[in-house]
Formats: sequence, C-alpha cells, structure tokens
Amino acid sequence: MHITLTYKGPVQGNARKQSDVWRLRKSFHKQLYKLSLTNEFEYVEKYANQDTEKSHPNIGIDVANSRYVPFITSKMKTRCSLYVRVFRGVRQYNPVLGNVDLDNRVKTLIDALRAPQQISETKESDGTVRYVLLEDDSLIDGITVKSDHYLDEEDEGVVLAIITANIHLAHATWANMHLGYPSAPF
Repeated sequence: MHITLTYKGPVQGNARKQSDVWRLRKSFHKQLYKLSLTNEFEYVEKYANQDTEKSHPNIGIDVANSRYVPFITSKMKTRCSLYVRVFRGVRQYNPVLGNVDLDNRVKTLIDALRAPQQISETKESDGTVRYVLLEDDSLIDGITVKSDHYLDEEDEGVVLAIITANIHLAHATWANMHLGYPSAPF
C-alpha cells in the first residue's frame, strides 16, 4: 500500500517556524481525511474510535484537547519509507538555486506529517479530529529526496512537494493483516 500527498506553497528553509509546520499539517489533513473515507483506508476511522480499544488497537492520539489520527502507527505495527520530490521555485533570470536550504525544508515536511507530541507543537486546540500520516517520525525506515526546479514559480520560497509513503508491516497481526503487502509506487 502507498499514500501520495501533495503540497504547493511556501516552506521555509533556514527559519523554520511552528506556523509553517501547522500550515502543512492542515493541508495534509484534508487529503488524509478524504483518503480515510475510501474502502482501502476505512480501518483508520474504525481504529481511531476510543470505544474500540477492547477489540482493536486505539490509534488516536490526544494532544491539547484535539485528537490526531495517524495512518501509520506502532499500535498497528506499520512502518513506511518516504519518497519526497521537492520542486523549488526559481528567481527569474537566475535558475541556479544557490543558498536554498533543502534539508531544513524536508525536516519541516516530515514534522508536518507526524502527530504533535506535546502541547507546544500545536497551534489550535479546538477539540477537532485531525488526520496525520505518522504517529511518530521514528516509524520511517528510509527517505529518498529528489529536488528539481519548479519553473512555473519565481519565488524560491515556494515549493511543490510530492510525498509518497510506501506502507509496510513491521509485524503481521490480526489487526493489520488486511493491509497486505507493500506496493511499489516508485
């Protein structure tokens, strides 16, 4: 199984801010929510319900009066590898990207993919349910990052990111067997 998420907009490199992570997390939440409504990922909603703890692992995470529901979680014994494609905007007449900080941009993307671990990592605590890809970034087995020019964008602070998570089982259980074997999205 795999999940592909996209984001187009500003991602800071050198000066990462919590507001950047939150903006990305909200964008990914919208996509993951739509995915949770599909037959393939309907288990996420089922296992996020607190009332199912006896028969299924409860994968929901409560932080600052909000509930975060990860698709990849240690309770489901799932892990993933990430393939990140980052297209960076280029200034007009200057196709050389010079001092753009790619590694911190990738760190910002990964922070936005995971559930917050503490109150200081949240921006809103309104009691809503938010979908995230990862319970924790320790569930990532490997990362491949490719970067290229985004020729439609002149602002080098704007990126088009395409992130594919290849989900696999760390350990097969009755609760996760329906996830099957990983597919090869790239």
